[in-house]
Amino acid sequence: MAGFFPPGARPGLSPDRQASGHGAAPAHSPLLIAAFDLMWSLFPEPVMLIHRSRQIVRLNEAGRREGRAEGRLCSSYGHPESHQGCLAERLLAGQSAQAHIIRRGPHDLTIHWLPLAGFPDYFIHLSTMSEAEAVGASARNADLARTAASFAAEASSISVQLAHDYAASAAAAGPLRTYLQRRNPLSPPPWHTPSPLKAVMPT
Repeated sequence: MAGFFPPGARPGLSPDRQASGHGAAPAHSPLLIAAFDLMWSLFPEPVMLIHRSRQIVRLNEAGRREGRAEGRLCSSYGHPESHQGCLAERLLAGQSAQAHIIRRGPHDLTIHWLPLAGFPDYFIHLSTMSEAEAVGASARNADLARTAASFAAEASSISVQLAHDYAASAAAAGPLRTYLQRRNPLSPPPWHTPSPLKAVMPT
């Protein structure tokens, strides 16, 4: 970060907050928000940029789709017991990444707290599926794809067989139709059903 910010600058704060020398309720750096959007906006799982006050500064698209809102406290979401293992204070004190694994329903999730170089009052917070769970999900998706392909192949085979049977039936009916019409050309073939409207109309 050397050379990127002027000497003595506190990059997590706007210029007016840097001049005032305090960090209460900072006006968040546009540079930080732009960097977050660049890195995380299209990440498929919810990601939050959080201030040390626990205020959500920025969300990616997945986080917004889950109904979270910027400006609220991150602890306002989820069950209270789900925040008992929060490692944000440890991250802020040591500026080192923190993570732990929790069981949520049928899945093992890894919860991450990630520091940001040059922005000691902020961190990234997200959860990801554990490697074993991800491999398992990938295998299940592959099984589903194979099953779908098998069903499609079977349906195609059935369609071909039905088409073949129909063609064979039509070919066999042709000589029979010709034979019956030759015996009595004035009578309709036995498969012909007169219209019920014609039967009741006066002549």
